[in-house]
Amino acid sequence: MLGVGNQNTHHRGYASVHLVIGRRSYCICLHQIVLVADDRREELNQTLRSDSHDISHLCHNRKCFNPEHLVVESRLNNRRRQRCNVATDTKF
Repeated sequence: MLGVGNQNTHHRGYASVHLVIGRRSYCICLHQIVLVADDRREELNQTLRSDSHDISHLCHNRKCFNPEHLVVESRLNNRRRQRCNVATDTKF
């Protein structure tokens, strides 16, 4: 079971968990774990097998791991949305 105390921030701003198995250590992003727990393992595999797809946070919050906010899409679409979000965040 994961506790809040085990949650860290990955170097790129994503919520993550540090696991040690034997002599190996792994930093695993919580949004990846959530896809597996939400029975969306094939979507996760799509992002791990190639550089063409990303797990996008529709809420634009890298620390979020709500499965309703996560979608797997092409990296191009993800980058387009990021640029669009930055442009609309301008305060007047």
